[in-house]
Amino acid sequence: MPGALGFAAVDGRQLYVEECGSGPPVVLVHGFSLDARMWSRQQAAFAASHRVIAYDVRGFGRSSAAATEGTCHAEDLEALLAERGIDTAAVVGLSMGGIIAADFACRFPERVGALVLVDAAFGGFSWSESFLTDWLRFERLAEHDVAAARRAWLESALFRPTRAHPALRRELDGIVEGYSGWHWAQRIPVAGDPATAQRLGCIRAPTLVVVGEHDIPDFHASAAVFCDRIGRAEKAVIRSAGHLPNMEQPEAFNRLVLGFLARVLGPE
Repeated sequence: MPGALGFAAVDGRQLYVEECGSGPPVVLVHGFSLDARMWSRQQAAFAASHRVIAYDVRGFGRSSAAATEGTCHAEDLEALLAERGIDTAAVVGLSMGGIIAADFACRFPERVGALVLVDAAFGGFSWSESFLTDWLRFERLAEHDVAAARRAWLESALFRPTRAHPALRRELDGIVEGYSGWHWAQRIPVAGDPATAQRLGCIRAPTLVVVGEHDIPDFHASAAVFCDRIGRAEKAVIRSAGHLPNMEQPEAFNRLVLGFLARVLGPE
């Protein structure tokens, strides 16, 4: 459970933040339509050896609404670290959170001690036709019925492995129910900086690329690009997991990520 709950002032807006533990800082960045609650199985486990910060990205959860199409989530993350007095942190990002983490590692390399990209993509990634078609359907639904868009999103192939577990289905559905649908309705995807695709080779932090065995092909393809272009990247596949391995296989996920961090960061 988080030890401290509150808000951080970032660019005149409020980011909701949960913080617990002590030691080398680790920042957890959630996926699209989700919020910091998706990390509930990591916070206590990571806090045994790390200062853990999980936050709601601007426009999601309890944070301020997204302001403009030009909102830079990487800059929000940099401002959050400055507000917390953190010079360097390990950054763990899942899906959209991985897009933000990759942008952040390219823009602020001196801030990143280690990088963990979980079922992630990056700005400039070439999404499959099927993914783009589904995304257009969510946008069209959200124009008139956000609840219908959320249902279609949850029923997509992306979340099929997670929702196969009744308890996880209820938990995931409850989190997504709180998503406003703003990005769909405004047709503003959180797609990241297109320049990141050409700058991945500039990432110098040790990087762990994690993908769930049963995630959709787009994220397996993205993982392959990360491993090809990031010089210090290593890949791990979590068996019997889909797009949300931290929720579906938390013990395997925690063991993998904490082991990686201990190896690359060393003693405090």
